[in-house]
Amino acid sequence: MRKSKQPTKKATSISLLNGCYYTGIKVTPQNWETPKADITKTWYIWYRFTDPSQKDHPVYTDGVRQVSMKGGNHLHTLTERRNYIKGLIEEEREMIEDRHYNPITECFMTPSTSPDYTVLSPTTPFIKALEEVLKHKSANKGIQNESERVKESDNYINMKSVLKYIKMAAIAIDYDKIPIKDISKFHIRHLLEETGKIKQAIENKKRKHLRKEVWTNNNYNSYRAHLMMFYTELDDWGAVDNNPVEKIKIKEHVPEERETLTEEQRQFIDKHLHEHHYEFWIFLNIFFLAGCRITEIMTVQGKDVDLENQKFKALRKKGQKVVVVDYVITNTALKYWRIILENCKPEQYVFSKGLVPGDTQIDSNQITRRWKRHIKDKFEITADFYSLKHLQTTMTRDLIETTDIGRKIAASFNNESETMIDKHYDTKSKTRRISLLRNIPHEFVSKSS
Repeated sequence: MRKSKQPTKKATSISLLNGCYYTGIKVTPQNWETPKADITKTWYIWYRFTDPSQKDHPVYTDGVRQVSMKGGNHLHTLTERRNYIKGLIEEEREMIEDRHYNPITECFMTPSTSPDYTVLSPTTPFIKALEEVLKHKSANKGIQNESERVKESDNYINMKSVLKYIKMAAIAIDYDKIPIKDISKFHIRHLLEETGKIKQAIENKKRKHLRKEVWTNNNYNSYRAHLMMFYTELDDWGAVDNNPVEKIKIKEHVPEERETLTEEQRQFIDKHLHEHHYEFWIFLNIFFLAGCRITEIMTVQGKDVDLENQKFKALRKKGQKVVVVDYVITNTALKYWRIILENCKPEQYVFSKGLVPGDTQIDSNQITRRWKRHIKDKFEITADFYSLKHLQTTMTRDLIETTDIGRKIAASFNNESETMIDKHYDTKSKTRRISLLRNIPHEFVSKSS
């Protein structure tokens, strides 16, 4: 019998949680970033992952698994394929290094969720203390309960984004090293003002022409709310005796008019994505016609889709609960669903890594990053991806506004509130409504384009 030897960590390996490590992500061919790279060959990314606790694993000898994924081989120009590979590398790196995914156990690893009191205490510098809170949130992303995992994942993503700009502001005004116990209402108020200036300056530098205001009352309130989340954790750990964010007043909410894509922009985007980023094109068309949120569609598995009855199930966060919601698949959306489900197994997520079916659920922020990389940054288009939901809702309302049920149908399509008459008096309401929803004819681009 062959004697199993303990895997030896190489100097070039990247350390991960629980003693695990991996080689970092490699690309075949090795010269993929040079002009001599051959696009007639198959390209793929790969890495070697080691988990010392799995050295006796029945499949992965010595607790070592080599993972490989093909990517972008349907693309026929060097630039397109390189960009695709870069995106694939970043998505996989985030899964392994940031979300602590273990491809041997096929689970997210969870470190101790208790704070490190040698690092976090009342004297811990302000930004260091917030970073410790975020590490705690990252650990909780390994929760196996689906409802709790969805909720914690959303919180983590938002808090991570907020901390990025809060840290910039704190460094700019020398607040980053103030002990967390000494941070007062004055500091928080000044910090929020400085954050707004930094975010606006970044926006102005990024866009020389189509500039827009990015620090509204609503953005201010959002940052205040997420700082409250940080301080709630700090208070639980005993790092602070009071929460200075509570003393900051909420600014008056001003409804923002959502910018949506013009017909000309939609035609351009449709053609560009179809030719250069096919998987993203499929996702866009399904999302546009689905009526759900981005976070919800990322939870859909093959078993949740019923093409025969034209519906699918998704998880929706309502307050502190996560519930299952049914959505209608329109007649025009069927062709896109059939394409994506062709190679999707029942237990696989419909949109996994690379926006193709797979075993891993990916974060919804990957969609906004793709939109930013492939559309906003390249073509000076300022409408965000989520504006597609607003556009679809408006089109649905316009489509049937002449009838007395226009508002109800649009609300139903997006799983919002329904009228009392729909619940108590119209006995055929449900059958009639589903029929109407399936036959909504609009698409991302008009048929005449």
